[in-house]
Amino acid sequence: MQWSRTIKITHFGGTVDCTTIDELKNILNTRYGENSNNFWIVRNEKYPLLTILVKDEYANLTFFPEEDSSGFLSIGNELDLAKDDFTDFYVNTPTEIISVKNNFVIPFTTALKIAEEFFITLSKPSCIDWFEL
Repeated sequence: MQWSRTIKITHFGGTVDCTTIDELKNILNTRYGENSNNFWIVRNEKYPLLTILVKDEYANLTFFPEEDSSGFLSIGNELDLAKDDFTDFYVNTPTEIISVKNNFVIPFTTALKIAEEFFITLSKPSCIDWFEL
């Protein structure tokens, strides 16, 4: 029996329903000004929630399992970025900048794998380490 799942993805271009891994990848590859985007991925109304900030080949993810949770940040160990430095991402709009410490920045290719796992399990992806806030 084949299962079906619909998740909502809100990003700089609006909100779309996504029902397949291919649709998920296609949406997550959408970029706007400064080669960036900010994705909010949910199954139901609000939680669990996975957010993905993307700029160029970099990403930063936050996972919120439920409303009262402070969340979890992706831990980045794969990139050759100065750990004490920061990477700028755009959040909420293509002009609002947030600086993220590089030890929480991961490759966008890894972010895609994390989003796929979230799409399937609707739980905190296990393919990376997370920092609990």
